[in-house]
Amino acid sequence: MTPAGFFPKRIQPILLGALLLSLLALPAFAAAEVVYRFDNSQAVSEWRIGGLDSSLPPPRIENGRLVVECGPETYIARPVSIRAEDYNRIELRVNATTDLGHLFSMGMVSWARQGETDIQPERQVEVEIPGDTMAISTFQMDQSLRWEGDISHVRFDFHQKVQKHGGRLEIESVRFYRDEDLDTRLHWQFGRDRALDGWQVGEILFDGWQFQPLPYRFEDGAMVFTSENGFPAIQRDVRFEAEEIDRVSVRLRYEGERQFRYERGTWSKFFWGWGDSSSPTRLLRQPLLDTSGVNEFHHHTMTHHYWRGTIAEVQFVLVSQPGTVWLEEVQFHRLEDLGTEGDQRALVSWMDIQAVNEAIRSSETYKPLLVFVDNPGVAICRQVEQQLGADPFFRQEVENFHSVRLQYDDPVVTGWLRNIYRVPTMLVFSYDTSARRWVEKDRLVGPTVAEEGSLMLQRNRR
Repeated sequence: MTPAGFFPKRIQPILLGALLLSLLALPAFAAAEVVYRFDNSQAVSEWRIGGLDSSLPPPRIENGRLVVECGPETYIARPVSIRAEDYNRIELRVNATTDLGHLFSMGMVSWARQGETDIQPERQVEVEIPGDTMAISTFQMDQSLRWEGDISHVRFDFHQKVQKHGGRLEIESVRFYRDEDLDTRLHWQFGRDRALDGWQVGEILFDGWQFQPLPYRFEDGAMVFTSENGFPAIQRDVRFEAEEIDRVSVRLRYEGERQFRYERGTWSKFFWGWGDSSSPTRLLRQPLLDTSGVNEFHHHTMTHHYWRGTIAEVQFVLVSQPGTVWLEEVQFHRLEDLGTEGDQRALVSWMDIQAVNEAIRSSETYKPLLVFVDNPGVAICRQVEQQLGADPFFRQEVENFHSVRLQYDDPVVTGWLRNIYRVPTMLVFSYDTSARRWVEKDRLVGPTVAEEGSLMLQRNRR
C-alpha cells in the first residue's frame, strides 16, 4: 500500500492516474502523405495502364502529366504498401476531355489487401471528374466499410462519357492523405456534387424483396432514376456509432401512380443494420406528403430501441410505390454539443421516487403524477430535457404535478412500467381512488416530448 502522505498535497493519487491516462491517450504521429506524380518515365513505369485501344496513340508524358487516350475500359493500377486507417482521402488531379467538349466522367478506386492477388471489385469508391479542366477529385475512403487493413494494390478506373466519345485523360498526381479537419456530418447533395460517392441506386423488387441496380442521371439539381418493377431505393455501407446520430433527413421529388394498397398511404422508409445479416432489417418510416412537389423526411433515429452500436449498412426505400424519383439530398445529422448533464438536469426540478412518495403522503392537495423515463447514455434525452427546461411554460406547468425522473433500467420501469420501449418517454398518471392505484392517462415518446410536453401537461393538470 502507498504510505499516507506519500503524494504531495497538490497531486493526489486519483489526479496522478488521470494524468497518466491523458498521456497515454495522446494521438500518435500522423502517417506521412503518399504522393505519386507522373512527371517522368520512371514514375510512369511503376503503374500498369490497361483498357487501351491499340488504334490510338500510346500513353505518354506531356508537361508533367500522364496523357492517356481512352479505350473502353481504361484504368491505371499499381502496388502500394499503406494502412487504410492512416489515410481517409485519395486526391486525384486529372483533366478529362471528350470530343463533345465539357462533359464529366466518373472515376472509381478499388483495392486489394495484403495476401490477395487480385483487386476486389466489390470494394470501391466513386467520384465525379469534371470535364475540360484540371480538377481535384477526392475519394472519401472512410465512407467505405471495406477500406481497412493493409492495402497492397490500388486501381483507378475511368468510365462513362469520357470513353464513349473518344476522350483522353491528363493525370498529374495521385495523393493519399489523412484529413483531420473534416466536416464530420454524413451529407450528400446529389444534384450539387453529381456523384454517387459509394451509394448504390436501384429498386427493391416486388418479387423477393431483392435489390436490383438501375441506371441513373443527374439533372435539375437531383439524381434521377425510375423504378418499374419495384420500389425506388438506394443503399450503401457506412461506419459510425449510432449514438452520434439523432436524425436522418431525405429530400426528394416523386412522380408515379399508387399501385399497391397493402399499406395505408405511401411511405418513405429507412432501414439499417450492423453488417451481421444479408440486408438491413430495422425500420423507421415517414408518410409521403406531396406527390407533386418536394418532400423532406426526418427520421428521428434515437426514438428507436434498436438504434445502437456501430451502424454498418443503410438502405432507403425512398417511396413505397414504383415511379420516378428526383433525389436531392441525404444527411445523417450528428448531435450538437448540449453541455454537461448536470446543467441540463438542473433545468427541470425532477424528484426521485422516495421524494415523490413523501410529497404524496404529506400533501393535502391532489396532483397527478408525471414520469420522465430517460437513458443518460442517449444524447437525445439530454436534448429533449434541455428543450423542456428552456420552455418557461413547461417549468410553470410541471409545478402542478408530482414529477419524477426514472432511468430506463430502473426496477420501477422494468417492473411497473413494463411497456416502455423507447426513450425519452413522458407519461401522466391519475390516481384511481377506488382501485387505489395510479392509472396512465397520457404519454409522449421521442422528440415529441419536447414538442408537445407543455400541451400534455396543460390538458392533464387535473
